[in-house]
Amino acid sequence: MIEKILQVSQSQFENMMLIAWLDWCIVKSSSPEDLQTLLANQALNKWWRQEYTRLLNEFTDFIKPYAESCSQPDKMRLYTTSVVMPLQKLYSKKLIQNARKL
Repeated sequence: MIEKILQVSQSQFENMMLIAWLDWCIVKSSSPEDLQTLLANQALNKWWRQEYTRLLNEFTDFIKPYAESCSQPDKMRLYTTSVVMPLQKLYSKKLIQNARKL
């Protein structure tokens, strides 16, 4: 569904999501070792995916009526400002602290 709206393949969309996860971890990490710790933590990834899905669902509901009339670059910009950028502001202090303890 979202792939059709954004006019990307499933593989391209999966790459977009992976890049968003990697970027989020980079911003939250303090060193290469810390980055690896955050990227590998299943609980943190599960929380992040839930937040990503929530924002993506909100975006999908918003864009559906306009999907046919919006250009692909405009839809990608809206995806970035509605999903990726707000996600960068989210922070689970407890999960990040727990990940660093492992």
